[in-house]
Amino acid sequence: MAYKSVVKFIISGWVVAVLFWVAFIIGTIYYIDSGKFRKDITKTGIAVKQIVKDIKEAE
Repeated sequence: MAYKSVVKFIISGWVVAVLFWVAFIIGTIYYIDSGKFRKDITKTGIAVKQIVKDIKEAE
């Protein structure tokens, strides 16, 4: 009897973990689709290009 309750507990734990990951992935996709992510990436890209340019000029 105890064995069955342990199995139920493990299965419910897995279900919760899977649901959490699905929600996390969907949230990430929505964040990428919204313009904010693209703006952040563009800012980062510009900053990196600037740093690379500065390093090349310094050489």
